[in-house]
Formats: sequence, structure tokens, C-alpha cells
Amino acid sequence: MTELLEPPIVVSALGDLTVYADIEEACLGLEICGVNDLDICDSRGTHLFAVIEDNNVVDFVRDASRAPDEAELRTRLIGYIQGALTDIADSFEPSGWHTDDLLDLVYFYQQTPTERMGLAGWIRRAGGCFRNHNAQQVSSLVVVPTSTQQRNIHEIVRTVLTYCRPDQGSFETDFPWAAAESWHPEVAAAAERLCGHGSHYVQSGLRDLAVCTEQEWEDFVTIAPFAYDATLFDESFQRVVSLADESESIVVSLGRSQVAQLRCALRGLAVLRRT
Repeated sequence: MTELLEPPIVVSALGDLTVYADIEEACLGLEICGVNDLDICDSRGTHLFAVIEDNNVVDFVRDASRAPDEAELRTRLIGYIQGALTDIADSFEPSGWHTDDLLDLVYFYQQTPTERMGLAGWIRRAGGCFRNHNAQQVSSLVVVPTSTQQRNIHEIVRTVLTYCRPDQGSFETDFPWAAAESWHPEVAAAAERLCGHGSHYVQSGLRDLAVCTEQEWEDFVTIAPFAYDATLFDESFQRVVSLADESESIVVSLGRSQVAQLRCALRGLAVLRRT
């Protein structure tokens, strides 16, 4: 698996600096024109290249030719704070600040209308904002295949469902039986085991992950790429994965750290984009 990056993503150019909360935000915020001239790193100073597809920035990969340099990142963050937050520059002593706290401060400042509140006010309001943002926010993202070949779609769906399967939750699927009759025998057999044989439209019903068998789960994963609808829910009955129209649409809803890991699991197969 590709090495995981540690957001936020920090972009520097000509003395300026921008902190993006995550990979998705950075991809949306960057234009491809001149992107290769930017200095891009993650929160630990790991240097990055932008990945460009269809004239869009879609991801970032590590620049293996350069060693991570958190000290350099700290220097840039401190310089930015001292230059931008002029009302706290005199009282700002960066030596005792962790890099995460510096990132919090810059990110919060860039997201907040300029106001004078003094160093204590900035620390009180910015403290932990990025980490809380990452821990709490759920993103709904479309899974966009890099190839529309059927084998690629099937691998994407299996990867997404396997990765996103919660410890507690449920799943369901439905499809017209006439479609199942044209499927590969292995898929049709899975459909009949999970949903039974119907004359028109068949449904699995809601299956509880806590009590279903591994065979039932495997049948669901096998059928899902071909189904008209297949949904994976968490224990609160919130949608985690939604598949529609024989996987023409694949949508996931995950927390920030989960998104980063799924992005790596799908590398080469698909990219994730905001809905």
C-alpha cells in the first residue's frame, strides 16, 4: 500500500503559504497552471508532487528524492504567523509550539475574518481546530474509476465494500431477476442464495452485519457491482457506501482519516471527488 500522507496539506510559493484541511480541499483549491512550481508538503514536512488527471489536481504523492523536513515547515509557518498576524507578533514565542498547533493557528486564521483578539484569543479559538475538523467531519465522495472496463469496476466495488465494512451495521440490495439470468453463473448463484429466486424484482432485505454469515456478506459483495441498488449502512443507519445502476454511481461517506486510507487502497483504480 502507498505510504499514507498526513494532512493538512501545506502549499508555499513566493513567500506565501496556504493550509488546506485535507487532500480533497487541496485538490479543489489548486489550479494546474504552475502547480509544479509550488512547494507542497504534508503536516510532517513530507514533500509532495501533485497528480494531475483530465486537467485537474486529483491527488498527491511523496517526492522520494527529498527527505521530510518538519523543521523547514515550522520555519515557514512561524514566518507566516509573524508576518500575517501583526497584532500578536510581539507576544508570539514559537519555540514551545508543536507543529500541529502552528498548523491549527494558520488554518484557523485563513478561515476566519480578520479581527483583533490578541494571542490568547487566537490560541483559545484555534486550538485543536484542525484535529477536531478531521475527527468529526464526514465527507461524501464520488468514486470515479480510472477505467470503465468491467473488471476494473468489480475490483473497485469489492475494495470499497471490504474497506468500508463497519463492525456494526447492515446492508441491502435489490435487482430485477431478469437481469440476474444474464449474469455469470457464479454471480447468479450468489444472487439466488442471498435473495432467493423471483419472477420479477428481488430484494435481500436488510441484513445485520452482527448476525449475518460470511457467505451472506460475500454474496452481497459479489452481487453489488451488478445490482440496481446496493447500500452499506453503519450502526446508526447512516449510508457508508451507496451503489446504483450497476455501479454507474459509487458514493462513500467517511471520516477524514478513512478517506485518506481508502484513497491509497484505490490508487490506480479510482479517484475520490466531492459530490
